[in-house]
Amino acid sequence: EPLAPVLAATAAAQGAGQINSEHVDKIRDAMDRIPGWVDTVTREQIEEAVKTSMYGPHGKHIQLN
Repeated sequence: EPLAPVLAATAAAQGAGQINSEHVDKIRDAMDRIPGWVDTVTREQIEEAVKTSMYGPHGKHIQLN
């Protein structure tokens, strides 16, 4: 049975074409900095906030430098 993605919101956004692989790398980097004691619900909220910051209010990609 396939496993769910570790970063579900990120995987969904990439699958929908809202973010690209460069954005995914940045999200992973940010998520890797979260301490291990942070609970799952909070991690999901942080992932969603970071992911949302990767594209503008109309779903347009933000260029990363």
